[in-house]
Amino acid sequence: EQIRLLKQEVADRNRLSEELDRVSHKKEALENQLEQQRPILLDHERLVVEIEEFKGFSEQWENRFHEQVRENAKLSNENEGLTQRLKLFQNDNDALTKDLDDSRQKCDILEDKCSTLTLEVSKCKSKAHEMEGCLQKAEDAMQELDRGVGIERQ
Repeated sequence: EQIRLLKQEVADRNRLSEELDRVSHKKEALENQLEQQRPILLDHERLVVEIEEFKGFSEQWENRFHEQVRENAKLSNENEGLTQRLKLFQNDNDALTKDLDDSRQKCDILEDKCSTLTLEVSKCKSKAHEMEGCLQKAEDAMQELDRGVGIERQ
């Protein structure tokens, strides 16, 4: 029985030794395969770092984009307000231009009237001078008559 047990132990040990050899070869093969894949692993780690950096840049650019969108909306609102103010100013300017044109027309009419009145005043002054001349002649004639009547009375 002991012999059989010893044979069994030897057989078990041989199987274990074979299994150990097989596992050692498999381990070496896996280590070799791992060593061959090491550049891929290093490249993978480098890519992970680059991806994380890219994510950081991407978040920064996304934040900047959203900031620009907000700024654009603000400027768009300001632009709308300024456009409305410009339209109001244009309407005011149009009204003022119309008032100015009306005033110019009135001024032209008044200048025409003024020219007509100036011409009439000039004519009246000429007639007044004429009348003054006639009146002076009449006064002179009356004085002459008065002198002539005074001489006859004497």
